[in-house]
Amino acid sequence: MDGARVAVLVVPAAIYFFSNVHRAAPGVVATDLMNAFSITAASLGGLAAIYPYVFVVMALVGGSLVETLGARLTIASGATAMAFGAALLA
Repeated sequence: MDGARVAVLVVPAAIYFFSNVHRAAPGVVATDLMNAFSITAASLGGLAAIYPYVFVVMALVGGSLVETLGARLTIASGATAMAFGAALLA
């Protein structure tokens, strides 16, 4: 395989891996999040429960963007937004 074909597979896989890390991270630092934002465990659970609903809506938007803009631009834009959100929360 040449480098371009490997990049087509590795880059989206790496982005998907980091998105899963971001999904699991609040569970790891739940106590710190509750202290930092002065919320209860129930409030943190409520915030975490919103995720599947947002995911469903964004899956529809993402699918439309892939059809109109192409997969490369959509994945790059999503990765940029994910990185910006992680930096903002940090």
